Amino acid sequence: AKVPPRAVPQPAPDHPRFQPKGHSNSPLPPGTTPQTEPRTDARDARDAALLRRANEALDDDDYATALREAQDCLRIDPANRDCFRVELMTYGRTGDFANERILAEECLYDDPNDVTCLETIVTVDAHDGDFISARKAADLLRQLAPGTTSSAIADAIIADLSGDRVTALADYERACELGQEYACFRAQAIRSGGK
Repeated sequence: AKVPPRAVPQPAPDHPRFQPKGHSNSPLPPGTTPQTEPRTDARDARDAALLRRANEALDDDDYATALREAQDCLRIDPANRDCFRVELMTYGRTGDFANERILAEECLYDDPNDVTCLETIVTVDAHDGDFISARKAADLLRQLAPGTTSSAIADAIIADLSGDRVTALADYERACELGQEYACFRAQAIRSGGK
């Protein structure tokens, strides 16, 4: 069955995290960017506190708080990759795949070799039924992180969601041997005949 193209909501065009490099909607001259708050010990401590609270909320399944803390951290320091990853994981855990995909694409725009963002693209595309795009991201992931849980779990998720349970089981078992807990859970579910 042919999968219809997915409608991905577009971010607000004036959102600074979604601007092309070198672009700004500020009244500053082209090629200049607004100054961020200078790095200080107080700012670093505030970033760390926000990140800690965001991670704690994520661990407690308090997604609204996790998202708020991660976004507050990113308002202070838009380049903080740890806060960005918490925001990305929060969208994923709440099933907001459209926003998760937007963030993953933004992440890959900034760093095409970011393993976490490639994993996200694989998962979101596979869930959407776009296995061609998911396999392209998985191929790149295999090149960047060969023999790791990231590449093994990517292959397993694609096989699992495309209905190839035999390949999925083998890939999940390989990822399980590498210490990936979710892979162990999925391998057991497949072996027992569950979904």
